[in-house]
Amino acid sequence: MTQPAADTRNPSAAIDSQAEWTGQHVGELIATYQLLQTQVQLLTDELTLVRQAQERERAEKQRLESRFDGMLSVLPAGVVQVDSNNVITEINAAAQTILGDVTGNTWTTTLQAASGGVPAVGSEIRLRNQRWITITHCDLQADGSLYLLVDSTEQHDLGEKIAHYKRLSSIGEMMAQLAHQIRTPLTAARLSLDCIRRSDDIPQINKATNRIEERLQGLQQLLDDLLMFSRRGELAECTIDVYELLQRLSVETSERFGGRVKMQLAVAKDTELHGNPELLFSALDNLINNSATVGGGEINISIMANMQPGGKVQILFSDDGPGIPEDTRDEIFEPFFTTSASSSGLGLAVVKTIVDAHGGNIQLLDGEGACFCITLPQFSHAIPTASKIGSIH
Repeated sequence: MTQPAADTRNPSAAIDSQAEWTGQHVGELIATYQLLQTQVQLLTDELTLVRQAQERERAEKQRLESRFDGMLSVLPAGVVQVDSNNVITEINAAAQTILGDVTGNTWTTTLQAASGGVPAVGSEIRLRNQRWITITHCDLQADGSLYLLVDSTEQHDLGEKIAHYKRLSSIGEMMAQLAHQIRTPLTAARLSLDCIRRSDDIPQINKATNRIEERLQGLQQLLDDLLMFSRRGELAECTIDVYELLQRLSVETSERFGGRVKMQLAVAKDTELHGNPELLFSALDNLINNSATVGGGEINISIMANMQPGGKVQILFSDDGPGIPEDTRDEIFEPFFTTSASSSGLGLAVVKTIVDAHGGNIQLLDGEGACFCITLPQFSHAIPTASKIGSIH
């Protein structure tokens, strides 16, 4: 701001010029000051609004924290916060009731102390006081983890009661089925005995005697099946020569059914398994009996055993009988399930139980007739060649 030069020739004019310059610039300064005042007021108002928003945010945060703390305090589930070093930093009242005052302890040590070192069962852990706790975990990224502890003792006890009632129901159903299976042959045997008492006809007496013997054999078979079914995994094990086992099966099948059942077997002569030969024989024999019973007339059965990767032996069983209806395929391995009035319904259930006890599995395959695939773990074997495959007719 440059002040005008004074006019020495006219002092009065110089004074007027100086006053004019001063008034002009004083006005500018006043305007600038007022503008600054306005801007300061605007900034002050904005700062006030920001402070008010911060205060509201702080109050809302405090309200939420207070509400969250209140919820945690009354929440029936325990909440445990653990930092990135696995150290417990905060717990709510419910967690303190379950675990005690464990703030500052590590989470792993706390669980071991609470359970007495007993390992967890899935997401459940059993405490020293015999209570069951279900634990749910949630990562908090860099802040550590959060654990939710829910007392599941009542649900666990209820589950055990339901399982117990299911077992009782299964036993009751099995006993009802068993009573029916026993009552039928006993009734037939008693009728045959009455016939013997009333008759003097020797051929008729012999016929009645044969019927009694058949019924008693049926009862014996039922008891044998029940014993097999009840053994589950209790096996006396040894090394089994599968070739010899199937040879024996072929001979006994021929003696029992004659030419009505024709068998073709193919197996490597040095195929071996580790298990119980009598039980495995019984499993395959049950498959044959099932085919012979359902088939009625002449039936052809094929059994082939071969090596599988991973130390497994696969036994493929098939017949040319009527097969298994589509609507019963999911139930054939259930105890006492049968579509025949003359069957106990335990044959295939026994087969599955024996295969399971040997660590194997059995599957029903699609195909003509009845087709089953039995896979069993192998004890020792040599890879077969074509010259080692034998066929038995």
